[in-house]
Amino acid sequence: MWNKLLNPWLVFTSVWIFVAIFIKLQITVNIGELKGPVWAIIWINLITSLYLFVFFLLIRNLKYKFDPRIFALQVGIAAKFAHKLFFTWIILVLIDVIYSKGFPLLWIFTDFNSDYTNLGIPSLRGIQHTLYLFVFTIYVLCIKFSKFKNLKTIVLLLAVYPILMLSRSLMMYALFQVMCSILFWSKINLRHLLTGVLSGIAVIFLFGILGDARGGNVNPFSYLISPFYADLMEKLPTGFTWVYVYLTANFNNIIITYGSYDLSYSLGDILYNLVPGILKSFLFSTKEPVLITDENLNVASFYAGYITSYGILGAILGGVLLQIIATKFYFLARSGNVGYLIGYSILFSCLIISVFFDALMTVSTVAQIALAIFLARHIEFQMKNYDR
Repeated sequence: MWNKLLNPWLVFTSVWIFVAIFIKLQITVNIGELKGPVWAIIWINLITSLYLFVFFLLIRNLKYKFDPRIFALQVGIAAKFAHKLFFTWIILVLIDVIYSKGFPLLWIFTDFNSDYTNLGIPSLRGIQHTLYLFVFTIYVLCIKFSKFKNLKTIVLLLAVYPILMLSRSLMMYALFQVMCSILFWSKINLRHLLTGVLSGIAVIFLFGILGDARGGNVNPFSYLISPFYADLMEKLPTGFTWVYVYLTANFNNIIITYGSYDLSYSLGDILYNLVPGILKSFLFSTKEPVLITDENLNVASFYAGYITSYGILGAILGGVLLQIIATKFYFLARSGNVGYLIGYSILFSCLIISVFFDALMTVSTVAQIALAIFLARHIEFQMKNYDR
């Protein structure tokens, strides 16, 4: 039985409502009042996501019964595919480390005058992160559902990699993709819930530790905490402040800035992150970001390109596009193909991060989805030969 709790409508709705509640708590003093057009964006996105999920549910008539033996065979095929990508990733990491003369965590403990933003060659690092997320997700799935116990050491090293690079975003993407892939065909029990809670707390701790280490200051956003919550937040690890600020800041950018700028009515803002970094300066003119309210929180916002281009209609378009693709892959994953499961795991991550950043319209996500589709087709071909 597939895990119905991982369906795209429930994931999307839960995350957006959760962050809206966090906004309402006003734990930090920089948050504006949630009202007007932003409320419209939230509710219309929630309604359209429900409509699209029901629509796909009605037109898809799947009666697949999960077969552990067939699934294990598919995982084996996926593992062979991942091995080739893994060695490519290793080469790219070595090039990055040699070119940068080390890596960010090492720089903290040495006198080397550099930080995590100066690591490697931007476009090359994008390919590297794409391969990392794809391979890591498959390898964890191998350990969960097959007999690839020899991969445990490699998986452990891969799990540590975002810490070495001080990349919290990479850590979060990896966590969400892995969580979806291993729980999709599992029944959630008390052990899963307990593991999830403990993992969440561990991630919050790590998020704070990495954030403090990157900036060289402990809890740099403490000045934003509302006096009403000051005592509570001081007693909690710094990760709780980091997570709250990062969960709400990008949403808050829309609340504060919406309506204060002219819409561009251009696809350039939407497609910006689909262009490799090395080509951006040639294809796009430099302009001031209109959604940034704090230079220290400069990730933009949810559906940033859509909103600066077409306003509320753009935000709806961004939500609908994400929901269509995610729901399509959700039902494809229910057909039992591991390739499509990896594809939905990628989009599951985009659904959770959607309230924070438009993760779908990035080179890394599109490249991973392309790899997932290729893997799914490869598995279909291999399984046909196996049936013969």
